[in-house]
Amino acid sequence: MNIGLRFGLRISGAATLVLAMALFILPRAGWCQEEETASPEVAVTVAKVEKTTLHTYVTAYGIVETAPARQGAAAAGARIASPIAGIVSEVPCYEGLRVEKGAVICHLDSRMAEADVAKAEQLYSMAEKTYQRQKELQASGGTSEKNYQEAETQLASARSDLAAARITLSYHRITAPISGTITRLDVRPGEAVDASSVVAEIADSTHLAAALQVPVAEAALLRAGQIVRIKTENDAAPVSCTLTSVSPQVDAASGTVTAYAVLPADTSLEPGRFVSAQIACGEHRDCLAVPEASVVKDPEEGWIIAVVKDGRATRMKVETGFRENGLVEVSAAGLSEGMTVVKVGAYGLPDDTRVRITENTETEAGE
Repeated sequence: MNIGLRFGLRISGAATLVLAMALFILPRAGWCQEEETASPEVAVTVAKVEKTTLHTYVTAYGIVETAPARQGAAAAGARIASPIAGIVSEVPCYEGLRVEKGAVICHLDSRMAEADVAKAEQLYSMAEKTYQRQKELQASGGTSEKNYQEAETQLASARSDLAAARITLSYHRITAPISGTITRLDVRPGEAVDASSVVAEIADSTHLAAALQVPVAEAALLRAGQIVRIKTENDAAPVSCTLTSVSPQVDAASGTVTAYAVLPADTSLEPGRFVSAQIACGEHRDCLAVPEASVVKDPEEGWIIAVVKDGRATRMKVETGFRENGLVEVSAAGLSEGMTVVKVGAYGLPDDTRVRITENTETEAGE
């Protein structure tokens, strides 16, 4: 009996000790589990989803030159060629001289041409007298119809020869086809020139254009009238103008086409200046946009933003569009203007994460 009593007491004491330990350990274990499963707060900065107008641009590079011919306006530059072969007798101008349309650039020796005109004038005078005499005789029946018609034909031929001689004489006086400044002069008195030899170049610096080289893959996006922003290599303010034309000819060597943007008359850009340009070729009005830093790329889901509400950030898959001035167009079911999104810290942020806003913004979590 004593042995059994002692054994029972030992078992009872051990059970009591186990129960006490369980009562002590279980609450702490539950507390630890709760502590381990509680998600920490992630510090983030936020921004608003805004409604705005965004544009897409084609970037191009080119050179400032005289404006080409377009509807309602002649070309602002000209390369002046000699229409005939000859010897330069006089050059009454110089490079840098401003000339008006019709001003003489150079004279060719015209003595032979003048002699041809004098001879043609004499022959024309004789043919005209013969024709007048045959006409009078025909009226009185004193000549045949054949003689009259021959006189009439000779007069027409003499008139044509005289006109041709005078035109040839005019070719010896090479004139400016437009008003502008002589930028190049390639002749001197006494030099021989061939037909089609370029003797001078003229540029009207008040009518300039940017000749932009655009990759052929992007040329289909361009249309006359689109807004163009021209920039130079320095930090000067961009020059705004419009696209006037796009060449249909593709440069096989560079894979580009030439697009022209006429510059304002008061531009400070000079011919020959290298420029870059942004051509606005698309516009989305009243689209939803967020800062570019808010949109991150997930390898599996694609483009993601994190929407903040009630102190938690929820991942949302979006489609992106135009990008401009640090904003990117986004669209998704349930996305609306005024929502709060994570601006900095969205990359790698798990779904339904507790967040803490670390900067003063116009919005608070939970709005």
